Amino acid sequence: MTTYFATFIPGFKEVIENTLKRDVKDIYIVSIFESSVFFKTKYELPFVNSLIYLNNVFLVLNFKMSKKDQLIGKVVQGLFDDCNLINIKSESSLHTFKTFRLMIQKGSKLINIPRKIRTQIIETIADATSWKFSPLKADTEFWFLIREENVLILGVKNTHLNSTLFQQTKDGQLRPKLAHILNLLSEPNKDDTYLDPFAGYGALPLDRASYFSYKQIYVSDIDEKLISDLKKQFLKKPNILIRRENALNLKNIPNDSISKIVTDPPWGFYDMKNENFEIFYDNMLKEMIRICQKKSIIIILTAKTFELEQALHKAEYKIQILKKLNILVNGKKASVFKIAVS
Repeated sequence: MTTYFATFIPGFKEVIENTLKRDVKDIYIVSIFESSVFFKTKYELPFVNSLIYLNNVFLVLNFKMSKKDQLIGKVVQGLFDDCNLINIKSESSLHTFKTFRLMIQKGSKLINIPRKIRTQIIETIADATSWKFSPLKADTEFWFLIREENVLILGVKNTHLNSTLFQQTKDGQLRPKLAHILNLLSEPNKDDTYLDPFAGYGALPLDRASYFSYKQIYVSDIDEKLISDLKKQFLKKPNILIRRENALNLKNIPNDSISKIVTDPPWGFYDMKNENFEIFYDNMLKEMIRICQKKSIIIILTAKTFELEQALHKAEYKIQILKKLNILVNGKKASVFKIAVS
């Protein structure tokens, strides 16, 4: 079996572990931390890298528990000296590549090591693989990771397999990886009637329509231009109804008709800066409860945690808070609430 190390969005440890066990049939999870996981499987790198809920995936050549106060150069040298480069030759997805570079990271910072050690590592890799060292851009990267979990890792990452889904280009746009995890939290099934009443750029409903089965998807937003763009995005997707509607007055959605709501309502960072969000969320929840079936699930992402919690407490006889997960979104503190309608 091949050992992999992968990172994920902090706060989602449980859902990542459960989903990995579902998707990777022969998986053996060595260790799982708050934002990363070691696991073994017979699946090759392209498959593991295709798992949308993982951020960076490394084929592990060596790993050790760290010791405090070690010199970085010695740590890197020790990881490399004990590694087995045969794993690289046996990974078929790497056979066509010709260049490599070294990346040394401590915590979240890229760092340098003594030139003598670096040169020796480069020459050894070049001899073993016949690849050319290319420091600015390469097919494959050798990462020496000194992690806050007290783990030292030497891993290989194929740059051509890196997903662009993690990137975000517009203010207020939800990253696809985060959208996917939020949909996973909602326990999707083929009979769902699904709604995102604050669809924005459409990351949540687009992910649901692309990766999960469903009965009906409702997509709405108050912005006319966004709705026009959404209609183009979903042109070839079946059973999707897109409307311009106010999320506080979803007059076209009948009572007790929705089984899943997954949404990212406004935070007041880019718009609605003068809004009273406690009142706003209170009205939002009343409308959600009206349209939801009993035992339906609502997933809400917000940075206005206090205001949403106040609104949730007002509605507590009609709902149950199943989970509250604290996460970071673009460096900002946020919370994910998983709510069941009574």
